[in-house]
Amino acid sequence: MAKKKMIHRISAACVLAILVVFGACSGKKDAGSGGTAASGPVKIIVWEMYGPNNNFPQATDLFNKSQSEVSVTDEFIPSHTELVQKVQVSSAAGSELPHVILIDMFYAPIVNELTGLVDLNPYLENDPSISPDDFYENLKNYSNIDGKQISLHGYANNLILFYNKKLFKDAGLDPEKPPVTWTDLVEYGQKLLEAGILPVVFDFSGDSYYEHLSWMFQTLVWQNGGEMWDAGWQPKFNSAEGVEALQFIVDLIDNKISTLAPPDDAFDQGKAAMLMGGCWSSSKFLDSLGSDLGAAPLPYSKAPATNTGGEHLMIVPSDKVHEDASWKYVSFMLSEPAEVLICSTGKVPTRKSVANSQAYQTYIDGDPGIKAAFLSMPNARMRAASSNYAAASEAMSVPISQAIYGRINSKDAVQAGYDAFLQAINRK
Repeated sequence: MAKKKMIHRISAACVLAILVVFGACSGKKDAGSGGTAASGPVKIIVWEMYGPNNNFPQATDLFNKSQSEVSVTDEFIPSHTELVQKVQVSSAAGSELPHVILIDMFYAPIVNELTGLVDLNPYLENDPSISPDDFYENLKNYSNIDGKQISLHGYANNLILFYNKKLFKDAGLDPEKPPVTWTDLVEYGQKLLEAGILPVVFDFSGDSYYEHLSWMFQTLVWQNGGEMWDAGWQPKFNSAEGVEALQFIVDLIDNKISTLAPPDDAFDQGKAAMLMGGCWSSSKFLDSLGSDLGAAPLPYSKAPATNTGGEHLMIVPSDKVHEDASWKYVSFMLSEPAEVLICSTGKVPTRKSVANSQAYQTYIDGDPGIKAAFLSMPNARMRAASSNYAAASEAMSVPISQAIYGRINSKDAVQAGYDAFLQAINRK
């Protein structure tokens, strides 16, 4: 399997060759032809939490080699929380901040409150290499706050359905036809149970991190035709659709189609037929299951939907020279060579033209999980773009979890979750 994966992985050298053909993919005059200032290139610092395992420094190197007007220094900070804490401390102390930040979308509104991020709209409007319409709908909208584009979604991941083709065959199911609807999922689950196979596990099972449960609940509400919140991030999920979404999880557990206590690595070890979770696990599952690994967009009730995560690029205010240079870098990191290089580590490009490019399509042909994530992108939905979202999500997850464990009914849990979310999202 390792050999097969290497075939589909995009190397930096390969992308550099593409870069030469595309003329740095900018559609603009090559920086070298215009010469550089006598003082040398503009120096830019980026703080990022991807590191070499996600090809981010390698993509930065490509940018530095593609022109001579801007020189970027990459500083790898290995976790989201450590990075945002560093921004908080530097902001409070008046210490030097970076010019560009790559961090989980979750933290973009917080960084904006701390630094007053640069509005990227003027750059988008004047950069011929990037059309705002090329981004998947909802991705750009997430970080458009009060008309200001504080960041851009660089590299995405989705919740999807993984399934084990061998276990499907053992239960008499077609391994090439995964469940499409919630009804299908229940019917498949019953057949798997009859064959003595654990049908499906959720990635929040046995996980103490509140966001995994919250993230899945949000998805099911959207799939059931409900809304989680309005444009101002005020909750709307205290609805019949919200209650039915939670009850769907409860029923799966009560009917033994799912469980809150699966064996360790149940799907990875071939002990569960399906897993509803994040595409970031695809490489791991491909290593363990090989050709038995199947993947598809999540089954839905009334409308397809997935909950999309990933990391955002943002520019910290400084001066026009550095901000313009920072945009040149950000624009490159959203170009085909950089996006394909970074996303070949298990992510989906946020620009439709790049996601549909031959180079990226060749990569996902070797990874069913990432291909399913790509196919889910037109139905991507987003979490609330509020600096209070984390607190609101955690508060909501408490009663939702209580319902799943049978301590309160779904209707009361949804109302309690709504009340908790409402209070937390509006906290000053």
